[in-house]
Amino acid sequence: MPIACFAAAAVVPVPRPPADGLYGLFLECGVAGPVLLLLGVVAGWKAVVRWLALRPQVLAPDGLQRGLEQALRSGQIANATTLSTASGSALGRLVAAGLLLRAGGLDEMLANCERAAMQQAMLRQAGAASLARFGTVILLFAVFGTVTGVMSALTVLESMKEPTVQLTMTGIREALGCTAIGLALSTCCFLAWSLLASRAAAGLHRVREIAEELLAEAARPDRAG
Repeated sequence: MPIACFAAAAVVPVPRPPADGLYGLFLECGVAGPVLLLLGVVAGWKAVVRWLALRPQVLAPDGLQRGLEQALRSGQIANATTLSTASGSALGRLVAAGLLLRAGGLDEMLANCERAAMQQAMLRQAGAASLARFGTVILLFAVFGTVTGVMSALTVLESMKEPTVQLTMTGIREALGCTAIGLALSTCCFLAWSLLASRAAAGLHRVREIAEELLAEAARPDRAG
């Protein structure tokens, strides 16, 4: 089967009025339209999941903060270490990293906390970057759909005895609709990537400040080991 058949549904050898709006543009994409829509839905779902994972109550749960404060103020360092390790949240990982080097003093604790914060930032930046990769895939697939659509239109026109300019323009317009939808979806993906990266940086900065305050409390000389 020739490649040109990929977008054959997007080219019709008889003239018809152009479709209106985004829905009409989607219908003109032929086979590529549903695939682009599926990629867009998956990217949107990933963006929502990662946005919810960056909520303050997820990065630094209130219950964990209260539990760590009570444990550290009462000198229960072991209990605080257990709480932070079992939490699995960003705050728990930062505090656990700091308490791991408590014997080295506050400077060592803060340094290890900073390293843990950088690791958490890199993990969340990598998650946000997956949306940029989705945007790139969507854009490349849209261009592929446009190219195959133009090839299909040329194949149909070549088989006609008397092709008209109207038929030529209809085929090209419908093929370009695939790129238009791809550009719109990929732009949304890149915008979501930028917003998530900014939200992750701001959220982790707040978490690091909370962790440093807790570690300063743990480093006080009157706290039991």
